[in-house]
Amino acid sequence: METFGASEWALAVPRPPVVELIIIGRPRAAKVIGGEPETGSAAACLERLHDAHIGATPQIARDLARFRDGAGLWLPAATRLSTAQSSSNISLHYEMHIWRHAPLFALLTHLAMPVVRAACTAQGQSIVIGDCSLSRDGERIGRNDYAQYADRLEQTVHTLLATEEALGRPFWQAAGHNIMNALMRGTGFEALAG
Repeated sequence: METFGASEWALAVPRPPVVELIIIGRPRAAKVIGGEPETGSAAACLERLHDAHIGATPQIARDLARFRDGAGLWLPAATRLSTAQSSSNISLHYEMHIWRHAPLFALLTHLAMPVVRAACTAQGQSIVIGDCSLSRDGERIGRNDYAQYADRLEQTVHTLLATEEALGRPFWQAAGHNIMNALMRGTGFEALAG
């Protein structure tokens, strides 16, 4: 049996991509991001994503909260979820309608978190709002920097949602299964807020 020293083992283990985490302090957030702070469901989604060090933008959070309206950035997700869960005895249109009744917490946990994390990884950067005592990197980010980050991130999320191949059929099957379980159990946004 061949043994490896620490240096050989370190070379043999694949390393995860490096994602730069940049924290913008809460007092600077409105100045850097612009606009009014999010409220309601969108604010809860944004805070949960940022707490997990996933650099979602306010638009990503707003569109997730509006997923049930069948509009916005997350609209292609209903198609991906339906296609991956398709059954010969249920029409695709009916299945797409089902996802709009999914609990927001399930959409956040099983859809938004992995998709936005993948988008941040693809960009190599995650910008969040939080306690800036952990990092002073956020001070170098201005309004234009954040606007460019937001545009790139939202475009990357759109690209990941546009085709099944970007994240793979197993991802969409698992996400659909987990979201459907939450829908059947009736767990909703109250779990996120409480």
